[in-house]
Amino acid sequence: MMQFLKDTFSMIPSMVQTAPVVINLTLGSLVLAVVFGLVIALVRIARIPVLRQIATVIVEILRGTPLLVQLVYILLRVPQNRHQYRPDHLGHPWFGPELLRIHVGGVPFLD
Repeated sequence: MMQFLKDTFSMIPSMVQTAPVVINLTLGSLVLAVVFGLVIALVRIARIPVLRQIATVIVEILRGTPLLVQLVYILLRVPQNRHQYRPDHLGHPWFGPELLRIHVGGVPFLD
């Protein structure tokens, strides 16, 4: 038990040193997810049938696919860039459009 605590406390300086990188990646992923989600939600709400159908297909395929399957597919298709992908942020932009579309759909439009 003492060795575990000693090892744990010895890692704290490196964790503090890398914290800004993790925070920047998290905030960057959040901003991208919101932007992509908003754009796709607005396209799905729009009255342009072709764009609406394309956005619907993208959302339904990626929302219906487990995140682990998406990660494995990307890692197998792009082996030279394995270190650039974060598994916890790959599928999130595809859930945002649905949430935004549902909320905006509840607001009556003034035509």
